[in-house]
Amino acid sequence: MKNKLETIIRSSRFAAIIQEPLITVRQNRYVIPVKQEKKAKFPGIVHDKSDSGATLFIEPFVVVELNNLLRQLIKDEEQEILKILQKITSLIGERAQEINDSVLNLGEIDFIYARAVLADKMKAVEPKLNQNGFINLIQARHPLLQGPVVPINTNLGRAFNILVITG
Repeated sequence: MKNKLETIIRSSRFAAIIQEPLITVRQNRYVIPVKQEKKAKFPGIVHDKSDSGATLFIEPFVVVELNNLLRQLIKDEEQEILKILQKITSLIGERAQEINDSVLNLGEIDFIYARAVLADKMKAVEPKLNQNGFINLIQARHPLLQGPVVPINTNLGRAFNILVITG
């Protein structure tokens, strides 16, 4: 089709009729810009006109069938794509619960990983818990303080139950 259109726009027969020697698309059809006053000398179907009205976009009769075939092939392709997408959607739908479970598990893994990264960055350690109500802090640092921090060693629950730490 493009070869036929290029032959037309290069033809000396249509040189004075064609507004510009180019192929364009209007309403999904390949057309040629033709001077409005020369429309009668150019065999084809008008699909559009310029805002000024000086140019008509005409589909030459020699490419109408090829344009029709192209449109049909495009429609067939769109229908095939739709069928494929429907099939994929159906297959995904059959596994919706598994996919949902996987997404939830992935969220949980991501949360655990984020906690581990933060703990590593803060040089945090997991506390050892006991049933006696004792707290023994070794090399403890405030987690939000930036820069060098002097760690402390202290405990609660044996000799005293309240601890006030000041700046």
